Amino acid sequence: MVAITDRYRRIVEKRRGERRSVLLPMRVTRGAETLFEGATVDVSIGGVYFRMLCGETLSVGTRVRVEMSVPAELSGGALGYHTTKSATVVRVEDETLARRVGCHPRDCGVALAFEPEVIVPATRLSRKVPAVA
Repeated sequence: MVAITDRYRRIVEKRRGERRSVLLPMRVTRGAETLFEGATVDVSIGGVYFRMLCGETLSVGTRVRVEMSVPAELSGGALGYHTTKSATVVRVEDETLARRVGCHPRDCGVALAFEPEVIVPATRLSRKVPAVA
C-alpha cells in the first residue's frame, strides 16, 4: 500500500501493526542526551510517529531509546504503565512534505520502528532443588 506519492519520490507503507492516533507523553534519548520530549501523534505495536522541529538532531538510521507513559484507560488494565523501548529512526519528513500534508513547515514528522524484544528462556538450575512435600 502506498502512503504518499508525488512526482519526486514514493513512500511505501511498511507498518505491520494497527496504528492508533493517541497523544502519549514521550521522550527520545541517545545515551544521556535527550533528543525530543513531547507527545506521540500515533502509536502501533511496531513503532511510533511524532512531530518535532525540522533540522533537529535525528536522522534515518539513528538508534534511540523511547520512553512512553500509557494511561490505564489505554492499557487495558486497572493501572497505566511506563515503557522504555529501543528504536531506530526510519523516516524524517522534510519541510516540503510537512507543508503538503497541512502541518506547520517547521514541524517535521519522525517515524521510529521499535527493535524486536529478545526473550531469553530460563536455564536449568545447576544443582537440584529439593522437592517440597
